[in-house]
Amino acid sequence: MKIIIRTIPHDAQRYDTCGDWLVDKDHNGDPYMMISVSDLGDWRKEFLIGIHEMVETALCLHDGVDEESVSAFDVAYEAKRRFQLTGAEPSAEWDPRITPDSEPGDHPDAPYQRQHGLATAVERMMAPLLGVKWAQYEDSVLGLCYHGANHADHTGECHGREKESAQGCESHETIGRADGDGAAQDRDD
Repeated sequence: MKIIIRTIPHDAQRYDTCGDWLVDKDHNGDPYMMISVSDLGDWRKEFLIGIHEMVETALCLHDGVDEESVSAFDVAYEAKRRFQLTGAEPSAEWDPRITPDSEPGDHPDAPYQRQHGLATAVERMMAPLLGVKWAQYEDSVLGLCYHGANHADHTGECHGREKESAQGCESHETIGRADGDGAAQDRDD
């Protein structure tokens, strides 16, 4: 199987996610895995997303969890997150496990929860080997602001954070890249 991992602008993701995968067949009928990771301005962080997606994809393929059910769950999860972040009153649809910084794959109803958890374990093992501090990495991912077709509202927040602090938005200045030239900077925490 051919495996392709590419870095793309966050806005180019199919939905609000930092990593996406699909398995398809090429013109010869040979299967391939296409992984798209959001540009974080640091190849190490993009690699971590890529390795997570590759492990998750392989485990889902092995376990019979199809991409359609994973994507459908993720899209519904993000829609519910947007609904809850708009200040809507809690109702029967309200899920307290969905927060501004929760991940769809960690939710107990996710059809790929086990596969996502194992992929996260590999990702976490690799981070220090690449000199990436986990807290900074999470901040980079959470700071992404999606302006794609499926994103509902850009008037004030991106994932529950004020736009002024969001990284990766074209409408924002080079926040999160302290030197302004796109070089990633580590912080101690």
